[in-house]
Amino acid sequence: MIKSLVSLALMVLCVWTGRADAQSYVHPIDFHIPSGWCGLSDINQRLQRYVNDVNVIYARGTNLRFSLGQIHCRDAPMPTTTRNSTVPLVGAYTFAAFIDANIGSRDHSHGGQSGYQIPEREGKNELSLLDMHWKNIYSDTDLQNSTNRYDYLQYQVLTIVHEIGHHNGLGLSEYYGLGTYDQTGVAPIENLVTSPPSPYWAERMLANRDPMRACAYDECEFSPLSKTIINRVASGYYDTRGCHRGYYFPCTSVGSHTMTVRVVNADGAAISGCAVQAYIAGSARPASPATLRFQGTTDAAGVVAFSSQLAHDSFSNVYLLKAQCPNRGQQSKWISIFDIQAQNQGMPGGGLAGDFRYPGAVVFTMPTLPPQLDARVGLF
Repeated sequence: MIKSLVSLALMVLCVWTGRADAQSYVHPIDFHIPSGWCGLSDINQRLQRYVNDVNVIYARGTNLRFSLGQIHCRDAPMPTTTRNSTVPLVGAYTFAAFIDANIGSRDHSHGGQSGYQIPEREGKNELSLLDMHWKNIYSDTDLQNSTNRYDYLQYQVLTIVHEIGHHNGLGLSEYYGLGTYDQTGVAPIENLVTSPPSPYWAERMLANRDPMRACAYDECEFSPLSKTIINRVASGYYDTRGCHRGYYFPCTSVGSHTMTVRVVNADGAAISGCAVQAYIAGSARPASPATLRFQGTTDAAGVVAFSSQLAHDSFSNVYLLKAQCPNRGQQSKWISIFDIQAQNQGMPGGGLAGDFRYPGAVVFTMPTLPPQLDARVGLF
């Protein structure tokens, strides 16, 4: 049984927002829900509010918007898997959200994953959101209760926001997965944590509020990198590159690349003869030792480079770099696959300050020594 809400927004790919400098691209969200919820007299109004509140987040700097599509009433179990797309996505393709009322032993809504088409709908012009288990589809009256409102915003609305973000090519291996420990035993020890933020995250606070991480609804805003990718996907930038067959990862993911490390003093002068190690790590093994993948010595330009093995998976999405210079001490720095992605996306400077960023090299700044000592130890 299908309960339809007809809207002009369903029929158009793009509409003007009223701002001279911005254009919005609208896609419908279809909801596949248990029949018990379908019978609610105000189900259209309830789900329209969900769509509106998803749009609030996407309106903060992106040109992607959503309309309420069809409401499908489903008694069969919700799907748990999807298949690769067999047809290119066309125009205002649909996002199909499959939601059940089974929260199990938990006291709040939970779950969420993104995928292509479910097997029974293979070939449809849609992408799927599934494995979502909701406590309720809330009415305006329900949301006067603070517990319900928190569940609604944090576990339902933001889940839709997050999973559609994945559809647009964001966060393969997860922004929120960039957290692990320095298990190298090589000083200085520097963990990759968010609370309190380690130096890596302290320099990327714009990414800390990204809904591809964890954020409070009222504070969520996509990072500059995420906005760039969303806007490119929405405007059709990637369609001519063969990426409109399902997810957009083929055109937003990072392939083979070279990692460059540069060591300078506080005045910006190159330091040669510094030992550099690169340990690869990942969020899927937070308590496991990182693996040494490269070691070398900086040349006369203070540079060493190597073929990077960073990848979009939870086992190798971050490098922990160590630099040790005679008489100057040692330092540690983390860099992630998303920093390289910012450079690949052509972000100014390899990424904006406060966001994921790789400006062509990871720079270690060591203390400047007195000239006579520099000359004596032959570091320049």
